[in-house]
Amino acid sequence: MKMNTKDVTAQKTKIKIKKHE
Repeated sequence: MKMNTKDVTAQKTKIKIKKHE
């Protein structure tokens, strides 16, 4: 599985936003 650092960061940010709401 190829994972870009930017992709991982974007996913983490999305999770953070979801938890915040």
